[in-house]
Amino acid sequence: LFKHSNNLTRSQKRKYRRVPVNIISDIYPVYSSIKGNSRSYSIGSNVKKGNIINLSSGGLKIRTDGIKGNEKYVKVIFTLNKYNVEIIGKIVRLYQYEDIKELTIQFIKMSLKDINIINKFVYKYLPGY
Repeated sequence: LFKHSNNLTRSQKRKYRRVPVNIISDIYPVYSSIKGNSRSYSIGSNVKKGNIINLSSGGLKIRTDGIKGNEKYVKVIFTLNKYNVEIIGKIVRLYQYEDIKELTIQFIKMSLKDINIINKFVYKYLPGY
């Protein structure tokens, strides 16, 4: 415990800081299967469009009208400051608003490069949108 830590306050009481964004993305359904002790993922070819409304190092929230609601995993591809980011995530929450669905996605599988790009954006090391 640092001596000055009692004086610190957090801007958000979350594990990962969330940043509001407006990013168009592609969403693919992902099918998972367990082989032995490992899980493998296969990407579907049915692409849908979505709009990312907030982003963090651990997940994102996205609006779309193309998801049926029975998917458990999705692959999201988007561009963040000229870098292409590809993640596989688990749908942890699904909200239905008339024709539009809001999905909260927790990141499961992504490259170290993509993690660094998101962290640089969220913690303002890269110029914003």
